[in-house]
Amino acid sequence: MSKTNISEIVSSLLSGVHGISRSETIVGAPQQAGDATVIPVHRLKIAFGAASASAGAHGARLGGDSGGHGAGGAVELEPVAAIAVGKDGTAHLLTVDGDSRGAWSQLLQDAPEMLGKLLHSLGDRVRHELAAKAAQNPAPALTKEEPKALPLRDGSEKE
Repeated sequence: MSKTNISEIVSSLLSGVHGISRSETIVGAPQQAGDATVIPVHRLKIAFGAASASAGAHGARLGGDSGGHGAGGAVELEPVAAIAVGKDGTAHLLTVDGDSRGAWSQLLQDAPEMLGKLLHSLGDRVRHELAAKAAQNPAPALTKEEPKALPLRDGSEKE
């Protein structure tokens, strides 16, 4: 095989990728579902690689051209959302549960409530711990003693 062949392989592979990555693949054909029109939306992931290797000086000694060429790839089409258009013409974007951006969006919406619950739970735990420590080591009782009168000038106390 020559270097020209690997170029042909890569060109053929890129041509196939170009055929897959049409906009019709990403935003699907509208489908009727009752009174609504549903348009699927996909994420397209494409990976490919190509390589060529030759044996160099050892190829001549073996009486031929040694080495190899190869190419490969993968395509993943993942549904991420659907656009639903009602009979009144209002469009709604419905995300698929596996969509990580939808999960992050939901997490950001739920964060204040989760933080409030966490702080409330932490406050309850601190109160419980303080009450337990107070039960183990009770503070001395505070008694209200009458203040003693100052001694008179002659050293005796006034009653």
